[in-house]
Amino acid sequence: MDLASACGYARCGDEPERGDGDAILALEEALLDAVGRRDGADLGDLLADEFQMTGPALRHPLSKQAWVALAATGRFRAESLSINQPTTVREGGSALVVWRLVQDALYEGRRVAGGFGIVDAWEDRGGRWLLTSRYVRRFGG
Repeated sequence: MDLASACGYARCGDEPERGDGDAILALEEALLDAVGRRDGADLGDLLADEFQMTGPALRHPLSKQAWVALAATGRFRAESLSINQPTTVREGGSALVVWRLVQDALYEGRRVAGGFGIVDAWEDRGGRWLLTSRYVRRFGG
């Protein structure tokens, strides 16, 4: 998917059309793109202020500020990131996306590659969709 045409980076937080799971997936792709480009501003624009990333794949929960800093400083360097097997469930102003992340990356100089199960919760906040929480679990070794 060509993110520039599918999401138009500056508009990624705009409300997708009702019933359009592809628009939510475009937001997921925009998140990965921002992480890959180490663009903390674009990443932060897609996260709710109370955002938390949790799960057994993490040593401790990450707040919005911590994830933005991690991405922007280059402590996490993505060489490749991809969304696989996504499923989106929408109900009114909420959406859940369950998907598998396949990545090849470096975290503080250590290789972090493989598959991760992701569950993302999105909320429509006055016409802008924001990610409120992410659960991450590693698959395999």
